[in-house]
Amino acid sequence: MGKARNAIQIVDEQPVYIPLLKNKDFCAEWVQILIRSSLDYTRAAGLETLAVRINEDLLWMIVCKIEKREVYYEVFHSTVEETDAGLQLKEARELDELKRAAIAAYWILKYHPLSYGAQAADSIDISCLNQGFAQFFILSALLAVADEANKRFEVTERLRKDLQYALCNWSLSREALMLLVDSLGEQIINQPS
Repeated sequence: MGKARNAIQIVDEQPVYIPLLKNKDFCAEWVQILIRSSLDYTRAAGLETLAVRINEDLLWMIVCKIEKREVYYEVFHSTVEETDAGLQLKEARELDELKRAAIAAYWILKYHPLSYGAQAADSIDISCLNQGFAQFFILSALLAVADEANKRFEVTERLRKDLQYALCNWSLSREALMLLVDSLGEQIINQPS
C-alpha cells in the first residue's frame, strides 16, 4: 500500500487524504505524458499544433484526480485479514494501465484541458476536441496493452466512431468508462494467438 500509506494521514483519529504535491515525480511524469499525448493527438487529427492551447493547471487537476483514485483503489480494493497482531494487508491491488487511461479520459472529458485558437476546416473536430483527445488516450492505452501482450489490435473506423459518439453524447461515470475500457482490453488479451 505504497501510495495509500503516503497519501493518508490520521487526523483526530480519522483517516484524511493528503494529495501528492506538484513536485512529486508521479504527478510531473503524468503531466508530461498528457502533454505529449495531446500533441500526438493534434498531429494525428490534422490540427495545427501551434493553435492548440494546453491548460497545464487543468492537467495538474486531472493528475491529482488520477492519483487520488489510485489511492482509493488501493485502499478499498485490497484485502486485509485480521491476525493476532491486528489487521494485516493480505493482497494489495493497484490500478492497471487501462483503468488509469479510463480515469484520465474521464477527467479530460470533465475539465476540457485543450482549446483551439485557429479556424478549422471541420468544426466537429474542434467542438469535440477534448472528446477526441480522450478517445485517442484510451485507444493508445489499448494499443500499448495489445503490443505488450503480443496480440493484434486494429482500431477500426467503426470502433473509432462508436467510441467518439459515446464520449461526446453519453453520460459515462468513471466506473462505466473503466468497465468499458477494461472490457475492450480483455477482448484484446483473450483473443486467440
